[in-house]
Parts: sequence; C-alpha cells; structure tokens
Amino acid sequence: MKSAEPSSEHDLTGVRLTTPRLILRALRDEDIDAVTEACQDPEIQRYTMVPSPYRRADAEQFVRRVAPALRAAGTGAPFGVFTADTATLVGTVGLLEIGELDEPAGGRAGIGYWTAPAARRRGYTTEAVGAVCRWGFRELGLAVISWEAIVGNDGSWEVARRNGFVREGTRRARLLHRGVRRDLWVASLLPGDLGAPA
Repeated sequence: MKSAEPSSEHDLTGVRLTTPRLILRALRDEDIDAVTEACQDPEIQRYTMVPSPYRRADAEQFVRRVAPALRAAGTGAPFGVFTADTATLVGTVGLLEIGELDEPAGGRAGIGYWTAPAARRRGYTTEAVGAVCRWGFRELGLAVISWEAIVGNDGSWEVARRNGFVREGTRRARLLHRGVRRDLWVASLLPGDLGAPA
C-alpha cells in the first residue's frame, strides 16, 4: 500500500524560486533577526499561528529545525521572500501539509503566508504566492492548493483572490487560536484557476 504522505524521495531542501522582483529561498541564520522583528507585528500575531509573544528563540527554532525538517520530509516548502535588489526580507510563503504526491490524480497542499509590515501594499506577497503555486502545480504535480484564513483577514484573502483562489465558504469554530475558537474562510486553487505570471 502506497503512503499518502511524501517521503525522502520528495526532499525539497534545495528549492529556490525567483520572480522579476523577488527571491524565494530557505531561511538561514542571518535571517533570524529579521523574522523576529517582523513577527512582533500585531496583525501577524492576530491572524497567524506564530507564537505570541514572539521571541528570537521562536525564530531560531523555525529557521534551524522546523523549516529544514519540513523540506527534507517533503511535507512542507517554507520560503523566505526577499527583494531581488536589496535582499530585504519582506515575508514568508509556504506550501503546507503536502501530500498524495504519488497519486495519479495529483497531490494536494495548503498555503500560508505573512508580510512584514513595511512591505505591505506593494504586491510582493501576491507575486510570491503566484510563484509558489505555479511551482507546486508544475513541479510537484499538485491537483489542488487550499487556503484558510481567520474570518476578517481581508489582506490574506486579497492575495488569494488575486491569484485565482475560489472562496468556498466558512468553517465555523474550526481553529483554536490563542484559546478562542475562530471561524475560518476557506478557498481552493486548481491549476486552471491560476493566471499567467504578472
């Protein structure tokens, strides 16, 4: 019986993507301070699952252990998003819970992202999400990418919408977030939904 989850044959350790304005790569030790600073943002803590309060040790744990393990196992593909001209960290984007890659009908994954406060409203995250989704469909053979966000996270939905995600509804009390049950918006993206690169 085939495993429904990726194995080491799906190691994503070396993956790096580029767009006209951005470089998407694995986070490294030299990025820990920038990740720590960005994750102090109240909106990131309000709408994502990063620890709150967010400490440098949390960034160290993610950069040095969590993200490399996900990539090596092929179950996640987290990227730091950097400007191509100045190498400034502007956010993160990643495929989550990658699975069923060996299925003839195609695999599945979720997507998550955050944007550093100073980098918002410049289209960086929309561009990065588009690049990651294209890569997931083309290189991993994904059949569907799912998106979820706490109800009210209009910025996240705008990024998803611009990339062609179709909103499917609301899952009530789906997420336990900081001790409170939160409703989630849900959407999905199929290969034919995604527009051409910007």
